[in-house]
Amino acid sequence: MADDPKSSAKDSAAAKAGQTPKPVVVGIGASAGGIHALQTFFGTLPDAPGAAFVVVIHLDPRSHSELSSILAARTPMPVVQVQDTEKLEADHVYVIAPDSRLHITEN
Repeated sequence: MADDPKSSAKDSAAAKAGQTPKPVVVGIGASAGGIHALQTFFGTLPDAPGAAFVVVIHLDPRSHSELSSILAARTPMPVVQVQDTEKLEADHVYVIAPDSRLHITEN
């Protein structure tokens, strides 16, 4: 599969300007029963796949979630539970917090 020349040109221009290129964003949704599949998925990825992973899972809004620590045990990538504004970075995993809505915007 060939690289997108427009994307490559934008990344090159960003690098020349001293900016970090925007990562590819991979969105993953699952029910609470999908935790094992998420563990398997993150356990098989390379250490630095070059993408930002956003995990949105159905959680009980009244419960504390350990999903970020569960996934962190399967990958060397930093795994954070999003509490506030986060800048998406490649080779990071972002997990929705219970009783939250997650909005991704381009800034």
